[in-house]
Amino acid sequence: GGGGGGGDDDDGSGSDNDGGGAAAKRRRKELAEAEDELGEVAAAKQDDEHEVVRERAEDELAHAMLGAYGAFVVRLCRAKHASLTQRTVRAPAVLTLCKLMCLSGEFCGQHLSLLYSVVANDADHVVRLNAVIALGDLIARHPNLLDQWNARTFACLHDADVAVRKHALMVLTHLILNDQIKATTHVSQMAFCLVDADARIREHAHMFFGELSRRGKNGIYNLLPDTISRLSAGRAALPPDGFQRIMRYLFAFVREQKSNEALVGKLVARFRDAGAQQRRDIAYCLSLVSFNEKSVRKLLEPPALRAIVPTLGDEHVFAHFVTIVAKCRKFARPDFKAVIDELEDKLRAGYEQQTGIALPPSAKLASAVTVSAAEREANG
Repeated sequence: GGGGGGGDDDDGSGSDNDGGGAAAKRRRKELAEAEDELGEVAAAKQDDEHEVVRERAEDELAHAMLGAYGAFVVRLCRAKHASLTQRTVRAPAVLTLCKLMCLSGEFCGQHLSLLYSVVANDADHVVRLNAVIALGDLIARHPNLLDQWNARTFACLHDADVAVRKHALMVLTHLILNDQIKATTHVSQMAFCLVDADARIREHAHMFFGELSRRGKNGIYNLLPDTISRLSAGRAALPPDGFQRIMRYLFAFVREQKSNEALVGKLVARFRDAGAQQRRDIAYCLSLVSFNEKSVRKLLEPPALRAIVPTLGDEHVFAHFVTIVAKCRKFARPDFKAVIDELEDKLRAGYEQQTGIALPPSAKLASAVTVSAAEREANG
């Protein structure tokens, strides 16, 4: 019996030792974690101190540089005297101004107006080119300051010099695709490059939109309505068939049927307040949509018909709606043909109402169109 009791005592002692060992392990682990945490805090504090020292050094360097050269460089960039406007003086002066602007946000904000005046108006294309390239660094360095100047930045895409336009496109492509500048409002300016006279610019613009479309399935679709409006308003800067060429290219990126359906609604909504040329352009864009039964029914909704019917007296607009009907008939299922017939009847009645010209009951809509294909291509 005593031996049995001794055995029980030994077991209890072993259990106590095991428990003590586990507790010791936990304490060592907690101590190690506490040391790691303290080490991370110390490292973060050291990083913060290094950042403060770096920023202070940059501020002191910027202050010294600006104090020594800032005012002088600004005077050179503003100079009108012939001896100071030569490329050998002006080009390095403008480039130095841009580098000083990178050093200091305050100095940058004070002289953005001067820099953009140089970009827009300097007679020497090399000076403008240097300034455009430097704009990329400035936008990356001071994005909030430059954001309000986006319209002036994108205007560089219309420079008279090919090299300036090409480098402006390259700079903006890099900034947009790296999310350093938003494309939403001004992407129509990039679309102008799709029909630029220079082949290299056209190729780069195609690359930009191709890459933009890969960034998100609705990347191009979301930009289309605003791009259509801006390009239609800016037709004077396009070749005769430029609007159509751009739209054919961009609409090819709208592949999802839901996006096509939504575009029909958005485009029709713009008919009511559009001018004559804009209505032609909107109708042309509608003819590029991949229609299904749902999107055709959108054209038959009362608000849509109220917007469309008053425009059918314009033969260009009417011709594009005839194209829509013809496209739909090519691949329509039997049950879809009834909807197409209804659309054709509405268009026929609208055309007769607006023109006073009665179409023979058996006549196809296409026979009522007297505008040639070449005219439609040139005038939308």
